[in-house]
Amino acid sequence: MRKSAVAMMLALGSVVLTAPAKTKKPVGLSQLFCHAQSVFVDTYEGAPDSRLQQMYPLDYDAAVGVQQRIEKWGRYKAVYEEDQADLVFVVWRARPEGNRLPGQPTQMPPMRPPQSQDPGMGPGTGQNPQSAPGQNPGESGGDAAAQTRPAMADYPWRDELAVYQPRNAEDMISPLWKKQDKDGLKDPRMTLFGDLADAVDDACSTATGSSQ
Repeated sequence: MRKSAVAMMLALGSVVLTAPAKTKKPVGLSQLFCHAQSVFVDTYEGAPDSRLQQMYPLDYDAAVGVQQRIEKWGRYKAVYEEDQADLVFVVWRARPEGNRLPGQPTQMPPMRPPQSQDPGMGPGTGQNPQSAPGQNPGESGGDAAAQTRPAMADYPWRDELAVYQPRNAEDMISPLWKKQDKDGLKDPRMTLFGDLADAVDDACSTATGSSQ
């Protein structure tokens, strides 16, 4: 009996020792997404207006497309002044002729990723991208959104959708959510918006509307 009891205890101990460790749950979205009611859509080149439509039509079309999807989604109300918004969605379309630094004058040649780097990532690996003469990568030539939000050393090589708090918030620089994808803001799919909408609906138990 004593031998069998000892054998049983050893067997149970081996089960405990060999049991897989519990994996940590992934960090969820900020609760700001769940409490927000309004969204302003911006670009790194400025607000979607006639100037943006003329100078950066890809960004303009992406911003308008995201506005339309926000209205169809139904979770948030799209507003057209940042001081009325709880969240700011910032769009960036990759340039087919090569990306520019956000805010870089259009007469400057486009920036191209180093050949040794993943073409889907910005030069955030320690290499400084070339910038316009007299302009630091973190400067945009005057546009407030480009000056205060992402570090321009990490400007994207692919389409990007990022979410920030508005400029009147305590932390308007660190993104609440950011993701890049090839053609991720191209109609008709706009996969980046779908990814964000799905993540918000999953994180917020009171989700309303659909991202479809």
